[in-house]
Amino acid sequence: METLIAEKNLAAEASQERVWDLLGTLIFDSLDGMEKIEIIDENNFRAELKEKAFGIPLTWYLRGEMIDISPPKTLHVKLTAKSKWNLLTVVQKITFRLNSVGEGKATMVCQALAEDLAPFIRWVLLGQVKGLAKKIFDSMEERLKQLA
Repeated sequence: METLIAEKNLAAEASQERVWDLLGTLIFDSLDGMEKIEIIDENNFRAELKEKAFGIPLTWYLRGEMIDISPPKTLHVKLTAKSKWNLLTVVQKITFRLNSVGEGKATMVCQALAEDLAPFIRWVLLGQVKGLAKKIFDSMEERLKQLA
């Protein structure tokens, strides 16, 4: 079962192709606390994300897989986040859909869905996960305004 975590519509004063070219920069620039990024191959990466949950510092071990890349329209990423000792796992499908809306203008829909959330995560950490996704999408919007 998929659970909507966050969704945001962004508008850019740039072409769809330009926004597509900036997408990787937008994503990685928006992940505060990201450390030890390792590019495994053109479709996979690993990283560590330092984030607090209820004021407690946590390290999430991330594995990202680009599962559908359709330039310059769609990018789907499967992101698996595991806590230390694999006590908590969150699997997300993150989608970026780009559209041209006229000469030199584009929109992008950012959506994060969680897959099969364990009851503990749904009850206790879902608000934290949603807050982090919203913060990332908001940061992407600000960075897009700067770069486009």
